[in-house]
Amino acid sequence: MILLDNIFWKTEMDLCGFPQLKKWAENHWALGEASQSHGEFLLLETCHIINQQENHGILWASALKKFVYRSQNIASDLSYALELAGNLHCDYIQVFAHLTETAIADGDGPKIYGTLKKISDESKIVTIRFLTAWTAFNNNQYEQCLEDCEPIMERNHYVYQLAAQAMNYLGRYRQASELLGIATQLAPNDGNGWFLMAKSLLLAEDLGECLKAVERCLKYIPDDLEVYSLSLLAGCHKKASDDQRKSVFEINKDLIKNRNLPALMYLKVLENCSLIADPAAVHQALDLMEASRWNICLREAHELQNLASLLKTLYQKGDSKGSMLVLDFVKVSA
Repeated sequence: MILLDNIFWKTEMDLCGFPQLKKWAENHWALGEASQSHGEFLLLETCHIINQQENHGILWASALKKFVYRSQNIASDLSYALELAGNLHCDYIQVFAHLTETAIADGDGPKIYGTLKKISDESKIVTIRFLTAWTAFNNNQYEQCLEDCEPIMERNHYVYQLAAQAMNYLGRYRQASELLGIATQLAPNDGNGWFLMAKSLLLAEDLGECLKAVERCLKYIPDDLEVYSLSLLAGCHKKASDDQRKSVFEINKDLIKNRNLPALMYLKVLENCSLIADPAAVHQALDLMEASRWNICLREAHELQNLASLLKTLYQKGDSKGSMLVLDFVKVSA
């Protein structure tokens, strides 16, 4: 998930964490909606949602819709809510972002997108525009995500990262890697940017540059299994050269020495290879697994069960050799 710096809540929200806001809300709830300004209404609705134990997403979608319906000047009313919350020692944008994230996670993204779009169009607040684009992305509306990113494209490297991911889903891998080139220039120490760059380059089948991006990524996100898995996928690619496979081994050799690491990432590589119907790639991945003595890691029953889907895929593709190799590893591990 792509997040702007410091806008998303890191823990569960609790109104007790904002004692001045809590006291203000308790004093104003008794007055009723008729006496509330539109900005106060939004802030009080937010406090009410935070106090609830569940259904935050659907309640937030409903509150924003009511706010937009009531307000005659969204930009002014939202600005007032932000200022009022700030005076009560609450960063309202953080709370706004957290509740939006919750709504998307709860599957309410389609319900909230139109409202967010209207609020972002009228308020011109960069964070809310980003949240709008991010909601479109999570709704699988990739063209809309790109359109929403456009007005804030030069503001933050996270926007480039989000737009690049939308490009990947649209099959525009080269354009995605170009956007990520800008993102990594803006934030060269952000490992996530290099990971997304490596992924786009792998999809574009530029394996040499993909592996370079992986190496840069590992400088900032060391020992990340997802990054190593990406490098293994590059090494197992049918277009990979011998030199590129050697490069993959160099990237992974320290990881391979650590026999306590779970073997599930290798299983994931195998599953991906088998899905592209490339028996040679499957067997290359098996060789990597054998070199790492991955069977030593497979000690728990729930890990062995992960082999079932792989065996089924190999069998359905008629890859009897691959199936037998995996079964042999299971026998050794059991």
